[in-house]
Amino acid sequence: MELSQLPSGWLVVFWFGVLGLCVGSFVNVVCYRLPIIRKLGPEFADGKQLQELTLKHGKFSLSSPRSACPCCHAAIRLQHNIPVISWLMLRGKCASCQSPISWNYPAVELLFGVAFGAYVWFEGVWPAGLLSLPMMAVAFCGLWIHRRTQQVVAPLALAFISILAGQVVLTIMGYSAYVQ
Repeated sequence: MELSQLPSGWLVVFWFGVLGLCVGSFVNVVCYRLPIIRKLGPEFADGKQLQELTLKHGKFSLSSPRSACPCCHAAIRLQHNIPVISWLMLRGKCASCQSPISWNYPAVELLFGVAFGAYVWFEGVWPAGLLSLPMMAVAFCGLWIHRRTQQVVAPLALAFISILAGQVVLTIMGYSAYVQ
């Protein structure tokens, strides 16, 4: 469906932008934690960091424990975990110890926010096309992790291929802006 057919097309773009910011935040988590969990690359291959994190938190996964400052290990409070806005409000520093927080985190969040909003602005809201959004996130994670560890994460590659296959099927069924 084209945005011109929707009464509040700009609102749809805004909400997809917000969704993109949140996805970007999760992409940051995946890019940081997945190499540790899967013991990828020379710095994580021995599994020591995973062992230490598991002993400290009881569980170390993509969803647990909550994000924390890498310097002082203080858990990031809910009000300080709002994509891009919190980083700006905290002036790029940890709320607890004032150590700098890398600009990479808000940059990735902003990248996905803009990409999701722009995609919907230009392409509209079509089921086949919307599958491009998770494909972007999966591809980014795979490429970022490969760049860092020189290894391919098979589940990410499989997820990308599966989403692409779904997109092809939906396009064939006519649920795409390119089939009319």
